[in-house]
Amino acid sequence: MDRAGNFVIGVLTGMVGLFFLMHFTILRAHDGFHIVSKVAPRLEIPFEDIREFDLAQWQRKQPLALAIIKAKKGHLFRDPSLLAFRAHVQSVLNKVQSPSKL
Repeated sequence: MDRAGNFVIGVLTGMVGLFFLMHFTILRAHDGFHIVSKVAPRLEIPFEDIREFDLAQWQRKQPLALAIIKAKKGHLFRDPSLLAFRAHVQSVLNKVQSPSKL
């Protein structure tokens, strides 16, 4: 393959990688790896190890928590003390997803 072909393959690979990193987050949890869709496409948090997260860390990473609940992977909140936080995030998601009645 010539140089132009290598360049095109490199550009296409970069575009696919950038799209993936903008729209998905890879999570490392106690039961393995999970891929969740981000709430808004951004180039932040491409990978997160959530095995040792506590309530304070989840409160700082609320968009990630919202993405986990939206992906129906609430079981990743393993700590029983996070039940109230999980319910709060679920209520926020329900408010965002339901159409407002004006």
